[in-house]
Order: sequence, then C-alpha cells, then structure tokens
Amino acid sequence: APSRARGDDYSIYPHAAAGAAAFARAMGIRSVLYVSSTGVYDRHDGSDVTERSLIEPRDARVQALYDAEQRIATVAEAHDATVHIVRAAGLYGPQRDPAARLADPALAAGDVWCNFSWRDDVVSAIVHLLFHDRAPGVRVFNCADGTPLRSSTIAATLTGQAMQPPTAHATVDRAAPVRSGRSNQRVRVEALLATGWRPSVPTVYDGLRLLGHHVPRAPLAP
Repeated sequence: APSRARGDDYSIYPHAAAGAAAFARAMGIRSVLYVSSTGVYDRHDGSDVTERSLIEPRDARVQALYDAEQRIATVAEAHDATVHIVRAAGLYGPQRDPAARLADPALAAGDVWCNFSWRDDVVSAIVHLLFHDRAPGVRVFNCADGTPLRSSTIAATLTGQAMQPPTAHATVDRAAPVRSGRSNQRVRVEALLATGWRPSVPTVYDGLRLLGHHVPRAPLAP
C-alpha cells in the first residue's frame, strides 16, 4: 500500500501489479491470486455491489486500483493461467482495531453503509480459492463478512446509545458530511459463498468482541 513516509502515491498499485504480472509470465506461473479492494466500486449512494457491477474510476485512487487489476489479469491472457482477484472490504483484526474510529461521531454523521473483512477470514478465503477453481481465466470475488451496517448504527452500539436495526432501503442524509473517498455501498459476497467459503466472523460486532470490546447484542437486518 502507499506509504506517506516514502512519499508514495496511488500509482504504486498498478506499478507493483505490473511487476508481479511480468514475473509470473517470465516464470511460467499458471495460477495467480491478487488481493484488491471493494473500494474499486466507489459507490456513494448506498447501492449493492457485486462482481458484475460497473466500475467507472472518477479519481486517482480508484483508477489505480482498477488498473492494478487489469495488469494482473494479463497473466491469464498471456499464459492461459488461472487468475483470482479478491476484492476485500474493511480489513480489521488483531493489531488493526477499528473500535475508536467506528465510535467517532464524525463517522456516524455521514450515516453510510460500512463493510468489513476479519483479517483471518480474508486469509482463509485466499487459501480456499487457491485450491478451488483452477480453470484458466480471470475470476473476481468480493470478500467481506456479508453483513453491511450503517455507520450510525455501529456508533450507537459502541457508545451504548439506543439502537435501531438497519433497513435495506434506508436513505442517506445528503446534508451530513461524508469524508472524501469514503464508500457508501453494500458489498455482496454470494459468489464467494457459492464456492463453499464461509466467514468465521459474520459481523463486525462479533469481531469487536474477539478484540476484547464489550458489544451488546444488536438486531440485524436479514
């Protein structure tokens, strides 16, 4: 990922991916798995996103994420290899505790849909896919816990305020400030589930409990 200390910008993504693709082609590697981000969808309207959702880069970050995926995909085109692209959402876990950020009123103010991936669940998805479909070609999978939650609901839960279960068609307060670059989308993971993979941590509340936080049980939308 880009390092501010090194002065990196987002172009590091496609440059690194191009190097990896060139190495794979030179070595005749027949199977490549690349971890990308659901940020590539860049939705801000609270809509569902699947692997078939249209990607229309509107800034340097999204363009770089998309270009990196395209560089990796060339391995399949050149060598009839298997390429899996895993788009992970909201990575968290040990040494990556999001509790303070999630309880921040500034996050709740935008009232956006948030998506999460427990670190070890992403690892298990990677291992699972490496042994799953080895047919030549490019396949894309979203990787998340499959339980999108509104930022306001998460913040209310963590601060002990009254909670309301999220609704599938809740509206977003367009007047509330939303940090630039923050997605507002609901990531669908049916494609990954169809391969037989299952998350061990089904909601961010379960993950926060594993990190040692006292989180009350909250009703979840189906």
